[in-house]
Amino acid sequence: MAEASFKPPVFNDKTNASAAWKNLKQDLRIFFMASGLSEATEERKVSILLYTLGSKYTTVFDNFGQTEAQQKNYKHVIREFDNYFQPTKVTKLYMKKFEDQKQQPGETVSQYISALREIAQNCEYGDTLEQQLCKQISVGVSDRALRDRL
Repeated sequence: MAEASFKPPVFNDKTNASAAWKNLKQDLRIFFMASGLSEATEERKVSILLYTLGSKYTTVFDNFGQTEAQQKNYKHVIREFDNYFQPTKVTKLYMKKFEDQKQQPGETVSQYISALREIAQNCEYGDTLEQQLCKQISVGVSDRALRDRL
């Protein structure tokens, strides 16, 4: 009965659904442990997950084309949603946003670089991140002298 005092985590996908999904998975692990639901049936865990995601993603779940057994397997459902929320679906959008980012009036160079780094987190640049940052900083800073030096 201890689980009644715990509420499932909230899924907030308003800005970055991929990051929100990653956070939700961690929050659910903690919730299951704290509420004593770690040993709950797979089917119950799936139900809690779907309740937490809401009706929008319950429809996505219904369209996965799973067998009845797969629908009750928590690990399988998590993998299906992992595939669904793959950041590669929006990577090109973030790359375009990164390439279009220019230093704004009143924005310091440090703030500009921070904004670039934040966008770059979704670009999957990997080992080329520093090179991409240098390139974008050199074309995006508003100070012409600094741009020429870079």
